Amino acid sequence: MKKIEQQFVKGSAGKTVSVSTDATPRWKQAPSLVQASSEELEASAAARVAFDQGRMEDARRLLAPHAESARIPATLVTLGRICIADGQLDEAAQWLARAEAHFPEDPQVWKAYAVLFRLLQRPEDELSYRRKLVFLAPRPSAAALLAFAQTFTKV
Repeated sequence: MKKIEQQFVKGSAGKTVSVSTDATPRWKQAPSLVQASSEELEASAAARVAFDQGRMEDARRLLAPHAESARIPATLVTLGRICIADGQLDEAAQWLARAEAHFPEDPQVWKAYAVLFRLLQRPEDELSYRRKLVFLAPRPSAAALLAFAQTFTKV
């Protein structure tokens, strides 16, 4: 049974908006997609580091063996981000569309799409994904934040 978490956020017009998010863990929502190999997980993490350091070719090389059978959103999003950085916006759109098809509620997909739409000069679409990031991205509960903070105060 899915649990629904209700959040209340203040919109830009000062109105309080109710937003419901699905609190079911992502691995339970799409179990076939998260059965990624440890090789893909390691390659995806290394590729994200390489990308963040500006080493696009290294990132692309690390993800090449997993491109067609990617099972985690980070692999698909990183491939999209590499294409965006290389100016291959059509190919980036294909990677992000695939990521969104498998992981429609993943905030990293929304963020990459917002960047892509900004570059494509599609402000309405960019704004749509940025709104998702603001209003629908999961936020840690107050209890979780308190527990996290308490772990550092116990010495």
